[in-house]
Amino acid sequence: MGMLEIFDAPSIVFNCTVRLPTTVPLQSLILLNSQFARLRAEGFAKRLLIAIPTDFNARLAQAFLLAWGRPPTQGEESAAKAFLVGQTNEYAGKPKQEERAWTDLANMLLASNAFLYVE
Repeated sequence: MGMLEIFDAPSIVFNCTVRLPTTVPLQSLILLNSQFARLRAEGFAKRLLIAIPTDFNARLAQAFLLAWGRPPTQGEESAAKAFLVGQTNEYAGKPKQEERAWTDLANMLLASNAFLYVE
């Protein structure tokens, strides 16, 4: 319920004919740090790893396509690859290092403006 409140969920007690959307910093923080968001990112990463187990580039393209409905730009692809390399190095020697790195990327994609707002 906390996530719904932060994203202006309407009251179920009163008739709500108009909702005024707001954008506040807590929305970004809850998308990056809540258990709910993290579990969704884990599921997303596992889906990618199962569907495309060996082709890194195809998996990355699929992640953007599923999250944003489009392939990544060249800059986005480069940034995502650098991020995944850095996260994989960060998790070196820990269990499930690849899954953890992809979960972090999935978390970023799902918390991004491109995912949240229709242009």
